[in-house]
Amino acid sequence: MCTVDELDSIAKYHSSNSNGGFSEGWEKVNGRLKNERYSIIKNYGIAPNVLEVGFADGNITENLIHDFQQVVAIDGSKYYCDKLEDRLRCKNLKIVNDFYENYYTDDRFDTIILSHIIEHVNDPNHLLRWAKQHLGNEGRIIIITNSTNSLHRHMGTKLNILREPKDFTDYDRKLGHNVMFDFESLNEVIIKNDLNVIKKGGFYLKMLSNIQVEKQWSDEIIDASMSLGHDFPEIAAEIYFVVGKKQ
Repeated sequence: MCTVDELDSIAKYHSSNSNGGFSEGWEKVNGRLKNERYSIIKNYGIAPNVLEVGFADGNITENLIHDFQQVVAIDGSKYYCDKLEDRLRCKNLKIVNDFYENYYTDDRFDTIILSHIIEHVNDPNHLLRWAKQHLGNEGRIIIITNSTNSLHRHMGTKLNILREPKDFTDYDRKLGHNVMFDFESLNEVIIKNDLNVIKKGGFYLKMLSNIQVEKQWSDEIIDASMSLGHDFPEIAAEIYFVVGKKQ
């Protein structure tokens, strides 16, 4: 587990769209991806109460407060928590500044969101067991993450940028990624933790980096690539699983 200072450093890099920050140069694509992620959450999430783990820039959170009656949002970064508290002040939102490992409650949630968090933890099995413990009997866990089988990673191997598609990139290291998944390996972890797969899929089919897509593709092509990923989820850039307890 990284320290609070290390996490805040990652958070500042992740949220910056200037001076070499992670979000610099592909703001349009980033916005499309955020919309795509939330559409999955809205389609498969169950009201009224939701737990979001690792809310980061709070883009998902600011949508959740309109679609759910009670929102609990956890993040270990004080930097992210302070920013969200300044931006969102509403009665149905509780912000928790802590690592998920330290958060326990008797409450059970209808929906638990793990959007781009499972790749950051040291033990994905522990994360899923923890989420399962906090899930209502009919609830759903929504997992969204990058895929190591993405078409653009295969392109990277052909260009000798990556040795294998599953190799960590410089971006992965700077973002604090500890483990990476494809469709098959994420499915294995879910089954190992005795969870039932309700729905799985992918979105955003691309052969280039996000910055190259931003510079070279029209809005129409970007939108089409987002949609095409649903048709070919195994090689999409992002994958998702909607899971629940076995009945």
